[in-house]
Amino acid sequence: MENQHELDSGNLRNSGDPRTVEGKCSSRSNATKHGLAAKVLLPEILGEETVSRCYERLQEEWRPSTATQRFLVREMARHEGALERAEEMEAAVLRRGARGAPRVTFSEANENDLLDATLAGAGTSDALERIARYRKSHERAYLRSLKSLGEVKASAATADRKAAQQNQRQFSSESECEAYLVARLVSSALACPHCQGVKGIWISSRKVWQCRACRRQIGIRATTVMERSRVGLLSWFCAIEALLKDTTVSTTELSVATGIRRHGTVRRMARKIRRAMDSSQRSDLLAGLDQVFHI
Repeated sequence: MENQHELDSGNLRNSGDPRTVEGKCSSRSNATKHGLAAKVLLPEILGEETVSRCYERLQEEWRPSTATQRFLVREMARHEGALERAEEMEAAVLRRGARGAPRVTFSEANENDLLDATLAGAGTSDALERIARYRKSHERAYLRSLKSLGEVKASAATADRKAAQQNQRQFSSESECEAYLVARLVSSALACPHCQGVKGIWISSRKVWQCRACRRQIGIRATTVMERSRVGLLSWFCAIEALLKDTTVSTTELSVATGIRRHGTVRRMARKIRRAMDSSQRSDLLAGLDQVFHI
């Protein structure tokens, strides 16, 4: 047992692990050899004032409005500060390497030879490679934060734009669209498509209008581009409004406006609306929405 204890003690002494406070403090600085990622060392190298200065500048540029945006701006500031300090570290390594370079006097060589010798001596330090890795990691992290911030800001802008459009819309729900079509259907301005009769009754239980003359029943979508479509009325109204405002609106933009993900469905709706806009029966096919939207 005593031999084993002596053996363990000897292994501990030879292991190289620091056993004193001074040794532990010294070992922490070894992280500079592996990417300069020491938690204790970095705050000393990268001052808080540097990060704060970068944060103030980025905050003025990006104007974060949410906690997520402020976090991403703070991350960008942290990485930008690290990149600034990396440049200073690189210059320091070059200066120290230059001081250790073989001396060349002007009597032995010209000015270019002296510069070459100085740079060659500075470039022999393997610290440059570690700083390059350190710089590259912060560059990638900065760009990731920048991309995320751009996506978050774009998403917020889209949400605000949608909310603004929603507030400006005359129709914001299925019930409002349905009420408009019902009012249009029961008015005397609309004639029966079968006998051209203008008098009829509204059967609310079936949501149909029945002509008094021929007894035919028609739904609220009848004679419009929305007839026999399963797409919601609000999506149709949004698509009609968007195309009335801009006939060149893209399928993607129309998909966002209508809330329909399937581009094939959006394209079919757009074709029907565009044909209706060029028709002599434009107002009837568009359910009078061209007059409602004043376009």
